[in-house]
Amino acid sequence: MSYRRLDPIQAARSWREFSLVNLPLFRTSGLPPALSDHAAFEHFLLNGSVFVGDGSEFTVADLDDSGRRIVARLVEKYVERFGDPGIAADVRLLTRD
Repeated sequence: MSYRRLDPIQAARSWREFSLVNLPLFRTSGLPPALSDHAAFEHFLLNGSVFVGDGSEFTVADLDDSGRRIVARLVEKYVERFGDPGIAADVRLLTRD
């Protein structure tokens, strides 16, 4: 599936719906709260890391085993909903059995 761009209003609505439906996964994943923002979450998917509010870097390696499984589910759901934006190799590895 190729990455598809939505118009900004539709993208915001889709993200809001996605994040609300998947709120339990976000909360139990171990991801920092900053990743509830669509741009920050996508940056994490593209790079495998993101700088959070305190200036520290959060990476895939910061997740425990449970968090990795939960984030793998979030990634799969994200790609299903929004397409693959070019997910980083270390994030893509989370979705492999």
